[in-house]
Amino acid sequence: MNSTLLSAPYTMWLIIILGVVITVFSLPYVFLFEPSGWAFVFFFFTFVYWMYLFIKAITVNPEAPHRPAHITHLITTGVYRFVRHPMYSADIVLAWGVAVAYPLVSVFFSVLWLTVVMIVWSYVEEAALIKKFGDEYLSYQETTHMFFPRKKK
Repeated sequence: MNSTLLSAPYTMWLIIILGVVITVFSLPYVFLFEPSGWAFVFFFFTFVYWMYLFIKAITVNPEAPHRPAHITHLITTGVYRFVRHPMYSADIVLAWGVAVAYPLVSVFFSVLWLTVVMIVWSYVEEAALIKKFGDEYLSYQETTHMFFPRKKK
């Protein structure tokens, strides 16, 4: 498959949406556990996390939503100092917040699908970024975690 098509964000989202639609329509409407008020509090905090990281990522790097081929320079400031994929991190955390707030079997497997696709996609993107930026990106990988901040060495 063409690497440009493979690394295009709209291709990733098409795969995610197809998986979610298949999951929602093929799995039973059964709760994994009874949702509580705390689940919605958790969801609220995941939503705030999502808003913060997403807005900060776009503010620092307006090229972020594009495929790696369209990225002109490596950004390592702002939220990118802490995580290499802040928008994926935000999407994954928000999705798990939805899964806790609406603990249906279909939602759980949809979120699991989204998480797996985004993790795999991040590795595809990273391969393209390594090809494009070389040692600069490899050095960035050594100091910055993929999805969640970590203590610096």
